[in-house]
Amino acid sequence: MAKKQVKGTEFFTPTLWGRFAVKQHQIVEKWLNGAIILDPTMGAGHLFRALIDEALILGCPLAKLPIANLYGIEQEKKNLDSWFNFLREYNLKLHKSNFICGDFCFTKPFIKADILLANPPWASFTNLNKDYAESLKPIYARYKLIESTNEMLWGTNRVDISALIMAIASQDWLKNKGIVAAFLPTSLFQSVSHKYFCKFHVSMQANLTSIYYFTNLKVFPINHSYLLAFFQKQKAVKLSTTPPIYYEFATDTQQWQEVSPPPTINFPLMAIHKRQQPRSGINTGGRNKLFIFNQAIFNKNTVILSNDHGIETKLPKKFVFPLMSSDNFKGATEARKWVFLPYERDARLITPDKLATKSLELVNEYLLKQEAALRSRTGQLLASYTRSPRYYTLLGVGPYSFTAYKVAWRTTGAAIFAPQIFSGEWQADQSMYAFIPADSLAEAKAILNYLSDAAVRHYVEYFAASTQRFAQPNIIKKLFKYHEHDNKSKNLELKLTI
Repeated sequence: MAKKQVKGTEFFTPTLWGRFAVKQHQIVEKWLNGAIILDPTMGAGHLFRALIDEALILGCPLAKLPIANLYGIEQEKKNLDSWFNFLREYNLKLHKSNFICGDFCFTKPFIKADILLANPPWASFTNLNKDYAESLKPIYARYKLIESTNEMLWGTNRVDISALIMAIASQDWLKNKGIVAAFLPTSLFQSVSHKYFCKFHVSMQANLTSIYYFTNLKVFPINHSYLLAFFQKQKAVKLSTTPPIYYEFATDTQQWQEVSPPPTINFPLMAIHKRQQPRSGINTGGRNKLFIFNQAIFNKNTVILSNDHGIETKLPKKFVFPLMSSDNFKGATEARKWVFLPYERDARLITPDKLATKSLELVNEYLLKQEAALRSRTGQLLASYTRSPRYYTLLGVGPYSFTAYKVAWRTTGAAIFAPQIFSGEWQADQSMYAFIPADSLAEAKAILNYLSDAAVRHYVEYFAASTQRFAQPNIIKKLFKYHEHDNKSKNLELKLTI
């Protein structure tokens, strides 16, 4: 994808792993026997180069390589030029009309391929250029990756563009019984954001046949979990009765071995109130240093706060809250960090009018001092606030932030799922911790007992092997069923704590 459309750096498929991909399912042999191969986001043609390397190893003469059966779309002209230079270097015919410089999501199909080879860009909807993201919303809906375009703003805004590319490529560009081989982020197969994509027989009109997890291997120079997935397109849009096969590389034998499929939820779901769904905690929009402090001197009504970034201020005690830290998950009961939240206990942001009152003079002075830094925050969800008088708004703050108890756990930096109860108005940093709010100790204990069950822990900890952020709220949400009736919540509390 063009850099102006997707934030981040592009990573081409290493030749070693491109060759590994094309050796599966006899892709090389099928190409040499006439199969048409398409790469929907081909970059500089690294997957095609791997295909050529393997064909030459099999003994196919350079002059007989069926380059005419390779097709690709690439948005960056410099990448296409690199591919054409590669072909010239080997005196291979360019077949320039087979390779289109453009955006695959908006390219009208002009062939039906037998095989899709893909390493699409990995970028969530929120990491796309704003105008580009808007133009993609109806396409996400058309390919049934969301229920409505509103989902792109609320709850499902992290649908990855790679999911969209795979849906378009498989539905519109692939022949029936065609093969898909794609390098994809693991989150596509685990995140609740991709629940519609994971209905592959609908989203791709194909069935998943196998997955190669790169758990113990470094394929791309990024701190991200990824895999190689194979699909086969089916004429009838229905779920296959043949389960996919899962593989993992064993470091001791240096061989690929078949492993058990991801665990399913084979235990009862716990019922909790809808307002108690798992949460990620406070998100400062990249300005932690303005809200989080590691030194605090408490006086009667105020707190003197400072941190290692050189920020020091005095604020009213009622707006300063203990913040969970790693020490608190290792036995420490006292706070090591504190967070400033300009909110009332009912989760309402302090209004600009109220800030101007004498009683909130310290808060107002501090926010005005940091106004430029707070207004410079980026992100689609913060944009409407940073341009308004409520520029100091934070994400991840709601009534759940101020409940009497929280059942919290580490979402990163740990391979063991070990939730614990925090009493009082403890807050969580969204990048490291998640929690379930509870109104009473009995309710918190019931939730903790359920999450500590061996079957539940096994389900959650499975994901620790494939991602560094294994206990995200989207994983934990699947463990519960939600209701909106308080009387049921009270009955549940009594039932579970007897």
